[in-house]
Amino acid sequence: MQAFAYVRYSTARQSTGDSYERQQSPLARFEDEYGVKIKETFVDSGVSSFRGDNIKKGQFRNLLDKIDNEEIVANDFIVIESIDRVSRQELNKTATQLYAILEKGIKIYTTNDEKLYSLEDKNRDLENYLMIGLIAKRANEESETKSKRRKSAWKKVHKEAREQGKAFANSRVHYGYELVDGEYRIVEEEAEEIRKLFELLIHQGVYSSILEINKTAKRKWTASSVYKMILSKAVIGYLRRQEIVNGKRVFREYIEGFYPQIVDEFTFKRAEQAINRRKSNKETGRNTEAYINIFRHCANCAQCGAKMIYSKKTKQNGKYRYDYLFCADGKEKGTGCKNTLNYEYLLSHFVSKMFQAIAFKEEDVPSIAPVVKELSKLLSNKKQIEQNKRQRVIENELSKEQMNEANLQRMIDNFDEIPPNYVLKKLSESEKKIEALKSELLLIEETTGIDMGSFADFGQMIMTKAGRAEINRFLIANNIRFSFESEKVDSLEREYPDDPTFREMYRKSVGKKTTKTEITFNTIIDGQMFTDKFYKEDADLNYFVECDISILEKN
Repeated sequence: MQAFAYVRYSTARQSTGDSYERQQSPLARFEDEYGVKIKETFVDSGVSSFRGDNIKKGQFRNLLDKIDNEEIVANDFIVIESIDRVSRQELNKTATQLYAILEKGIKIYTTNDEKLYSLEDKNRDLENYLMIGLIAKRANEESETKSKRRKSAWKKVHKEAREQGKAFANSRVHYGYELVDGEYRIVEEEAEEIRKLFELLIHQGVYSSILEINKTAKRKWTASSVYKMILSKAVIGYLRRQEIVNGKRVFREYIEGFYPQIVDEFTFKRAEQAINRRKSNKETGRNTEAYINIFRHCANCAQCGAKMIYSKKTKQNGKYRYDYLFCADGKEKGTGCKNTLNYEYLLSHFVSKMFQAIAFKEEDVPSIAPVVKELSKLLSNKKQIEQNKRQRVIENELSKEQMNEANLQRMIDNFDEIPPNYVLKKLSESEKKIEALKSELLLIEETTGIDMGSFADFGQMIMTKAGRAEINRFLIANNIRFSFESEKVDSLEREYPDDPTFREMYRKSVGKKTTKTEITFNTIIDGQMFTDKFYKEDADLNYFVECDISILEKN
């Protein structure tokens, strides 16, 4: 003779309360009265018996399996608090399940009324059946009533949140807000911190942003808290509604205008897109503390095609410092590629091309270099005409989808209870599509230009960390790529390949070698490559103060 106990509590809150203790304590009294020790206790934590989840897949299912496998046999005991601990399903389902146990000769003991159910006494067979049926019926009706009340309350709260922005009794107060007399208000000190964080996220990675914001932050930010803030969308006014379905928390909708906005939607979207872009970007290379490398994630080795990475090196005496881009595969994978270039020369050449693109107009200088023409188009937003067509298409799609979402929302509001899953799924899909279309519109706006009206504006941008990050974002967003290489060449042979006599005479008259370092600077815009070649020895690094790395690192 053995005894097996079954304990169930349906919510996590009950698990921290007295539900478990209430069901465990009487087991000792059972052992004293019947002289049988509880061999094993089956516990279903946070499982509802209203839907029969515990019978389908919970610990009670394991107990039934033991009965089927004859590990629990006739004259053994199943000890429970009450019939409703086993099931709150419809009468016929509950009674059938319990009678199937009793018919195997197994006894069921309920501790709340200290009643033993058994088929040993045939005279009490009808009494047992009626008692089980009555208790099961009452339990099912109680659960049905509670369910209807929850659904009614859910709909009421949902409507109040949507129409009045009313706070929930158990709603969490997000950082940056306080709840005063049932209304959310912005805590300006915390809000200013959040705004600064979003500006950082636009230009640099999450961990770099956290490192910087935590120097002055009121709270300690983590990557997790940043991602949760973005997921909730509270800072742009949304309430993220969730519902418990089959014991799991499921996203339902975003309710607009629930909180006062801390961050404008445009800034939020830019930061969100920047994070997503970095997640999907598998390219190597990290941000330097001062964001010196404006070619980050858009420069390749012209010799082997690998990525190029920025690095700096200072001699031990501290007098000489070198900033350079090197071939990642050659340096880190040992492929043999030794392509390395001094970064200042690349930066200087880029600055000179940007100066021409900003300062000169194509109609004024017909012979302007093709690469300068293309950069000028991007800087002056001449691509706007092309983008406008696509923008109008997306705006039309967005308008249609927003109408579809509104129709679905009206349909949901007309339900007396929680809407069917297929309707909620359609609403979720519609909301995701709207988000995607809004993101695409934002991307069009980002790729059409940069806020820069003169070379002085460009100079100011390149002299600050945020500005260099903005230039890098502009290059990446417009799919502008670069490839570089350098090699030692005989400059005379390059310039006079068909005149060996002149080359020989020149060398004798000058009396020195004519070997120089030739730098190849390729710019790829919309798949079209523009190639510039220049000698390192002929470049004037002092022409642009914007190319002085020692100054850039201080800003």
